[in-house]
Amino acid sequence: MNAGPQPVIGVSDVLEKPGKTVIELPCPRTRTTAAVHLDVITKNGLHFEDEFVLSFHMHFHKLLKWLIALPLLTMASVAIIVAQSYGFDAGKSPDRIV
Repeated sequence: MNAGPQPVIGVSDVLEKPGKTVIELPCPRTRTTAAVHLDVITKNGLHFEDEFVLSFHMHFHKLLKWLIALPLLTMASVAIIVAQSYGFDAGKSPDRIV
């Protein structure tokens, strides 16, 4: 899919019956954004259009890892700091629970 800086992907399909349909589009090899333009013409000649923007990320799992890990690490650090400020020693069991 190295068709230049703004490749155009065209997909055309004829649907015989109404309902939900899945049409797969090829994904670009680089991180990019694209607009998906949808044209539907019914058998009665009615014309419907829609357009939406997508962001393609081939390595989304790296971003997802940090979106999950950073809040967890931040709250664990805050819990440790708060526990130490109250005099809690992690190596010793407490004498009583308050």
